[in-house]
Amino acid sequence: MLWEDESDTENVLPLLDSFSEFLLSRYLIIDIAHLACHDLIRGVINHSPENISLQLFGDQLNGRLDAASFRYVLLLCDFIDLIDWESAQDFQPFATAIYPFLSVCCCTVDG
Repeated sequence: MLWEDESDTENVLPLLDSFSEFLLSRYLIIDIAHLACHDLIRGVINHSPENISLQLFGDQLNGRLDAASFRYVLLLCDFIDLIDWESAQDFQPFATAIYPFLSVCCCTVDG
């Protein structure tokens, strides 16, 4: 659902509509799909104060944020997982590349 912009389809739906269509394709009975959607959204609402990722997902489901922000976070997490973090100094080139507008270079770590 979040990666639809990489396909050749021109009808990209909002995240909640895509999610609803996904559930309808999995649960062929519309009432079951609605119950599954309700349970998931209720879970997101209940647990989002404890988990920033769920809060971000919930904000996109209700339209406060565009799905691109969640995709951005997922891509950054993938980049962070790829790097072999051996010391705090390894973070400086990463932060400078991702956030060039921040003056990260002035923050040095002795060690």
